[in-house]
Amino acid sequence: MKRLRIQSFGPIAGLLILGGCGDSTDSVADGPGKETYEANCQACHGPGQVGAPKFGNSEDWAPRIERGKEALYTNALEGTGKMPPRGANADLSDKQVREAVDYMVNNSQP
Repeated sequence: MKRLRIQSFGPIAGLLILGGCGDSTDSVADGPGKETYEANCQACHGPGQVGAPKFGNSEDWAPRIERGKEALYTNALEGTGKMPPRGANADLSDKQVREAVDYMVNNSQP
């Protein structure tokens, strides 16, 4: 069994460590879909190109979210409108696509 050694660095060091917690520049919901989103979805959903709902814009996402997650998953997996299936990356697994959808939805809630 490993033993942890705890050492006090004083109150100032504690404040420095805690100072980074809750950084307002962090996304609302970092999760497993973030990497997939950044590599495959961000190009269109970041700026909201060609009718894609813009990442973080609750007004863009609201009508899509109302249809339910299964409808969103189906659109992402099979394509819809100008969006190709799997965001044009056939190598993405169903799980990766669903996680990216969840990541976008979780970060686009009011």
